[in-house]
Amino acid sequence: MLLLDEVHVTPADMFRNAVSNINAHVKLGLTATLLREDGKIDDLNFLVGPKLYEANWMDLTEQGYIAPVQCAEVRCPMPAEFYNAYLSEQVHNQALLGITNPNKIRACQYLVNYHARRGDKIIVFVDDIFALTLYAKVLKAPYIYGGTSHTTRMQILEEFQKNPAQHTIILSKIGDTSIDLPAATCLIQVSSHFGSRRQETQHLGRILRASARDQEGFNAYFYTLVSEYTQEVRFSAKRRQFLADQGYSFKTIIELEGMDDLELVLASAESQASLLRRLPPLERSAALRDIIAGLTPYEKSIVKRELLKGYDECVFDIIACLPSDIAYLIFGRLDPLTLNECFQVSRLWRLHARSNVVVDCVVEAAGHTCRLPDPSKSGLEQLHLLNSRDWRWFHCRPVVSKAIPIFESLSDLIVSGPWVAASYGRHLRAWRIDDSVRLAFSVREYSAKSLAICPLGAHLAYAGYLRKVAVYELATGEELFSMQPVVDTVDQVDIYGEVVALRKRNNTVDIYNWKENRRLGRITGQEEICDIKLCLGKWLLAVTREWTVHLYQTDGMLRYSLSLLSYMSGRFPQRGRRLKLLANDAAIRVFLFDSDTRIALTIDAQRMRLVRLSVRYEQESRVLDAHFTRSLSMNDSRFVCLKNGGQRAELEFPRPNSLFDEHADGTGMPLAAIDDDTAVLGFSNQCITLLGFRKA
Repeated sequence: MLLLDEVHVTPADMFRNAVSNINAHVKLGLTATLLREDGKIDDLNFLVGPKLYEANWMDLTEQGYIAPVQCAEVRCPMPAEFYNAYLSEQVHNQALLGITNPNKIRACQYLVNYHARRGDKIIVFVDDIFALTLYAKVLKAPYIYGGTSHTTRMQILEEFQKNPAQHTIILSKIGDTSIDLPAATCLIQVSSHFGSRRQETQHLGRILRASARDQEGFNAYFYTLVSEYTQEVRFSAKRRQFLADQGYSFKTIIELEGMDDLELVLASAESQASLLRRLPPLERSAALRDIIAGLTPYEKSIVKRELLKGYDECVFDIIACLPSDIAYLIFGRLDPLTLNECFQVSRLWRLHARSNVVVDCVVEAAGHTCRLPDPSKSGLEQLHLLNSRDWRWFHCRPVVSKAIPIFESLSDLIVSGPWVAASYGRHLRAWRIDDSVRLAFSVREYSAKSLAICPLGAHLAYAGYLRKVAVYELATGEELFSMQPVVDTVDQVDIYGEVVALRKRNNTVDIYNWKENRRLGRITGQEEICDIKLCLGKWLLAVTREWTVHLYQTDGMLRYSLSLLSYMSGRFPQRGRRLKLLANDAAIRVFLFDSDTRIALTIDAQRMRLVRLSVRYEQESRVLDAHFTRSLSMNDSRFVCLKNGGQRAELEFPRPNSLFDEHADGTGMPLAAIDDDTAVLGFSNQCITLLGFRKA
């Protein structure tokens, strides 16, 4: 025998499949609400069988099985300012304006106070989460919604049942079914699911089992609050149909006697206007979309402050009212730690924040610098790794973990993943950073004009002042490739796998396969090239002094160009720009910066088109190095500052006065390099400083 409670849900696809796959000699279904708004209720005839018996609710009331109920619809006029906003809003937000109608809130408070004095136990039903928290704050009553833990739910329900002082609870739609509150004698319905007759009946059912129903003259009370001249009036009329068929009658109350004489909330026009300002401006949804599209990782602290405000403060939950695509845009701009906090806010937030679209976007933006996200790991696994890393940056204090003394002029310094390389005097050295710092190799070379570490972590490229270009194996220091002398002076070198790129003084870029010792292509720039980066061994990205980004194939063919000046609000920075990037086969994420400008953009590597771009200005006169959300700079007090998104920390040094002595060139500026995991500073004739972290 198959016994089905709440049998009206059986025609739903999931339950239909389950019932169809279970072999039973007899199927028996029970329900108090034989209703469905989708017209599938007749499917029960073949899924379960024909209706055998239906009891009339009035007969059950006369026999004492259920409580007698007085039903009333309370009409609540809207203030002029609210009604004007209601008429100008889209349907999506009109419902919220109807629920938060100040006169409806006042009517609810009046009815709760009235029935509490009579000794009634009151349930208030509010479907919208923002409105639910608003009513809870006004009524000073506990509330239960989807995000409430099971333990908290049981405590609230037990208090409501047994504690005479706890006369009111507020429920979302989770209270529609599977909840037994025999102490409840009054129900106030603030909002419902449009015109659902089934939900109206289920709400009424919460007070039909009142334990006091056997007392002579007892009545339970059922109120529906309706904002006048809104769609709520039509929905309310539809919802009442089933109860009217069962014999219930509704009284319409136009005005609650004496309500204006009491001290209730939202009595003044100022307080009502303040409430209206806290509601979402859906009429600005297009502008909101533009604002969200322009967010950068630097603004994550602002987004976090706006999105993670507690429900107890009764701040509008913008995510609950936004379409999914806009919610994805917001969550996709967060850092891993903030996104992880979003998992804890509510079920809806968790669904949005854990979506593949959001997780992939956050992982791509945060990245792993030289160790790109591992495609063998899922997005959530990669997000967990990023959370572990970001926790260290956010919650630990940067300190010196290793100071390597040097007694000669430092010419270049670079960090990538676990590797740090530096050229000073006649020394070219590389260190590997694991649990400790160890010297990997040391060779004698003239001062380097440019160093580059392969993102794959195997090779170091060197370009010296004496026109020598070489490739070394990082683990052993073995020289694998060398060109000497190079005809034109090399200003910059970069390496990826078997490909090495040389930016020369004459504004050309030569690209070589160093293993085969052959040139792959040459790029001749029409504008002065400031920085280059190899990408996946098949692309070369170049940025010019005029803020134009060019994407070339390694054979020198131009595939994509983008001028950034049109996105920079009329500002034309004059200082040199520097370039960082993350890439995979699908997209190339580029980060450009100079002293006061940060630009992040994403290029679709398959369709060769711009996917996303954001520009941010920061007034830092001495930027040492930056990488996406992180930067190293020197302030006017000559302390080095580490910034991670919106957070800032000054670095500690064992001998700060000596570290900031004037250099030979008079700039007093140390060399610096930063990536996702490591920050390094170098001071000529003093030391190379590796930054570690300890709990703040």
